[in-house]
Amino acid sequence: MALALLRFPGPPLPFAAGVWQTLKASRFISRLYLQRMQQCGIEFGELPVSGYFWALRGPDGEPAGLRAGLCLTFEQANLDFCRHFTRGFQAVGDSDTAGCARPYFTCR
Repeated sequence: MALALLRFPGPPLPFAAGVWQTLKASRFISRLYLQRMQQCGIEFGELPVSGYFWALRGPDGEPAGLRAGLCLTFEQANLDFCRHFTRGFQAVGDSDTAGCARPYFTCR
């Protein structure tokens, strides 16, 4: 989302406000990831990351396209694979990490 503001300076206020809200949520979630990594003895940057999702997004022709692409690619994938990864963590006996995802897919 920060990339959207850098690539498209001076966006309409509603767009910028939406990006800001997404940035705040991402910051919160990043802190949760970092906290869990620390609990598991893993330091940021220690493990390689994949550019898989970035490669799927395609070009950034306009602000709305960038935002939609990020949300539909990254955020939706997190939801799509949440149960899959939860089962994987349960299978290896890591119920603490498995429990971290549960609030995101619990139907209410």
